[in-house]
Amino acid sequence: MKKIIFSLLVILFGCSDPADQAGTNLKKGDEFFDKNEYEVAEYYYEKIPEESPLFTQAQKKLNAIAMVKEQWKVVAGDPIEISNITIVEHKYNTDSSSTLPIHSVTLTNRYWKKLKSVDIQFSYYDISGNIVAKLITEIETNLDSRNQRVYENISPGTVRERFVSCEIKIVNADF
Repeated sequence: MKKIIFSLLVILFGCSDPADQAGTNLKKGDEFFDKNEYEVAEYYYEKIPEESPLFTQAQKKLNAIAMVKEQWKVVAGDPIEISNITIVEHKYNTDSSSTLPIHSVTLTNRYWKKLKSVDIQFSYYDISGNIVAKLITEIETNLDSRNQRVYENISPGTVRERFVSCEIKIVNADF
């Protein structure tokens, strides 16, 4: 729905002279900013030209939006919670070119909460021990407290260079 509204706004206001619309764009941006609709607010703030006296105000709001977006990024989970999820066993196979690994991982949930999902980072190394790729995959687990389960056919993606070994670690857990 937001995309439709955003598209309509682009059509309606896309043809106007930006200098004439600076005040309107700032006001509209502020309205959407106050409703936490940051993508739409960002659109209006970015339409204010540098020569406008309102440009500085728009830039402050854009910086605030950037800070909000930074908080939206995936954040590593609580180390105490993550430490209660143990990788008991890890195996993998590859295709003939060693670029498409398929993993099997055995996890144990020693935490008192049910584990909903876990993000695992796969680090791939070449023959010299250099990292050639790091891939992160989310696994839906629904693993009850104090239980263990094997998760098979995990494919985090294609590794573009040949690798000879892989290490894994849990980077986030959702309970």
